[in-house]
Amino acid sequence: MTAPRCVIELARVAHGAPHGVPSFKELWHQPAADVTRCSGEEDASGTALVIAPNGQVRHVVTLGPDELHGSIDSEFLFGLVVIRWSATAAAGLATVVLCAAGGVAGLTFTSNLDDLLAVPLRYGFPADFQIADADRPLAETFANDDRFDSVVYVLSADSIVDGRSTVGTSLEALAGPLDWELQSGRPPTMVTDVVLSVRLAQELEKGVGDLVALRDISGRLHEFGVVGVGVVSNYDLDIEVGRVVGMTADGVRLAAAAEPYGAVALTVRPGLDPDAIADDLNPPYEIIRAGYPVEVSNLAQIRSLVVISTTMLLIVACVAMGYATLTNGHRSRHALTVLSALGFTPRDRRTTMTVMAVATAVVGVVIAVPVGVFVSASVWRRVIDGAGLVFHFVVPVIALLLLAVVVVAIGIATASLQAARLRQSQVMNLLRED
Repeated sequence: MTAPRCVIELARVAHGAPHGVPSFKELWHQPAADVTRCSGEEDASGTALVIAPNGQVRHVVTLGPDELHGSIDSEFLFGLVVIRWSATAAAGLATVVLCAAGGVAGLTFTSNLDDLLAVPLRYGFPADFQIADADRPLAETFANDDRFDSVVYVLSADSIVDGRSTVGTSLEALAGPLDWELQSGRPPTMVTDVVLSVRLAQELEKGVGDLVALRDISGRLHEFGVVGVGVVSNYDLDIEVGRVVGMTADGVRLAAAAEPYGAVALTVRPGLDPDAIADDLNPPYEIIRAGYPVEVSNLAQIRSLVVISTTMLLIVACVAMGYATLTNGHRSRHALTVLSALGFTPRDRRTTMTVMAVATAVVGVVIAVPVGVFVSASVWRRVIDGAGLVFHFVVPVIALLLLAVVVVAIGIATASLQAARLRQSQVMNLLRED
């Protein structure tokens, strides 16, 4: 079925629809067979609407004598006319997606890095400071000191696990809780239990349930069962996180490749100053203050670079959003003027351009956020595996929602500004040019 064609003389409609010429909204809701009630002749210069059988406007064209000067595709969507994206607008949308995805990835990476730095248990130093070369009786005296919320006695010794040099460590809580950062399994409870570090488990290709051989100081081998994989707190910043394995105190003494040595990890009660208490204890004790091991320290140093890069990408994404909205609106200006001649009010123009801007922003955000989160998770996993830590991943939902709101707001503001500039006088001038 061929859709009927209606020709409306622009000179008559531009000055307000005269009697007998329906407004745009009236025309829109007319059945396809009734559209021919519009005034005008098919061979006259003017604007023609190609009406589909379902009443949708499929094309708005400028007619001259025996020829078409142009066409604009439009579609009816939720009661609004939405102009299809041009190639230029699509390029702008691609820029928005790429930059926003990079910004989301950087934002998520920074959020996970901050989460890592804020939880000392994850990198093996969950205490305010450590007293080196301490025996268990000394640790018990601190357990009775009201200034301390947590007291952990640490017994360590050099160990050789399946031919690799490590540090075997046992942890005993004398006051307060004792937490473990485990990827899998459980803490050691038996003499021949061992918790491998994440890096050592990867190198040995061993996991929970496997057996490893530990060589003691006399060269004898002892078979230990792997009961867990994770990060064992050692409270010594000079020892790499990936070299520490967890055992019981009896297990450390059994498989020690050198003389064991003790230490006390102390956490002060809330409200007290850890630095002041550490200064009171030094001297006579050797104090090791809380800090980052070398693997985590390297990550902390690149944080500022990631923040700067993320900020730049987000700024470019916002600028690209505004540019895409301006480009799409400029290209659709002719269509809007024609629709204005058919009865489109300034509010209708503003709503149409806002819908296009919101559609662009929503499509950009819907694509950019999952892609950015996926890229960030992949990069973060490689970074954590390289540092020998347990993988945790958090998505900064609130920050991403704020980013989405900002992008959509920029699109709406740009569209509203551009719609406001398209005054009725400009509509008349554009129609005269056509």
